[in-house]
Amino acid sequence: MVLVMGLTGLRPANVFALHRDEVWGDTLQIVPEKMKNGRWAVLPISALAQRLLKDTDRDGYLFLSPKTGLPRTHIRRTWARITAHASV
Repeated sequence: MVLVMGLTGLRPANVFALHRDEVWGDTLQIVPEKMKNGRWAVLPISALAQRLLKDTDRDGYLFLSPKTGLPRTHIRRTWARITAHASV
């Protein structure tokens, strides 16, 4: 998720809500309801981002919480681990 955020420039909320139907080859096409400005977003994505999103073999939402099976809403623990390792 963090790599996808960095490679696409999407806000965390948009990545958490990213759905398989929104990945179209080398672009992401995100519906207006999910965007802060209320408009369609058609974003080109890099080859690495394409591979990361393609390697996710599930239908529906791409980033689910392993505990609930629902789309993630935050990455506090993950972010804490990343920043702890980065400050070493």
